[in-house]
Amino acid sequence: MEWVFHVDMDEFIAAVEVLRRPELRGKPVVVGGDGDPTKRGVVSTANYEARAFGIGSAMPLRTAFKRNPDRGPVLDTGLWAWTRHPNYFGDAAVWWGLWLAGAASTGWLPALLTLPAPVAMSYFLAYATGARPLEKTMMKRPGYPDYAARTSMFFPLPPRR
Repeated sequence: MEWVFHVDMDEFIAAVEVLRRPELRGKPVVVGGDGDPTKRGVVSTANYEARAFGIGSAMPLRTAFKRNPDRGPVLDTGLWAWTRHPNYFGDAAVWWGLWLAGAASTGWLPALLTLPAPVAMSYFLAYATGARPLEKTMMKRPGYPDYAARTSMFFPLPPRR
């Protein structure tokens, strides 16, 4: 007799989020992107409740957003408890890391001359094209203003209570 063992890792990842947030039980859970369906991104995982609406892994987020009538609560656990835009902060950290590596290997004059690059990118990511413009859209989402009041916008800081 042969046995086939199947582990649905998509459901497992979504189930872990449901265990962390019991209010999600019985609701469609879709994980992926940064929560903005107007941007490009794909569904990383979806639970069985979401699959009932035809949502699955690797689907464009825009399509999943249109198929899911229940938008659910704002994600405020894990890294999102410390910063509302960890992806933008991560991008800025990469720019500063590249600058630091270059500065360490070339000396102080080239480092000083190239300092505007990570400064400019940090500004663009936080204020000009990244987090700040997204905030205007997200403030219309139920629960987001409360989340914004207790969570840092860009730099990861302990949550305010």
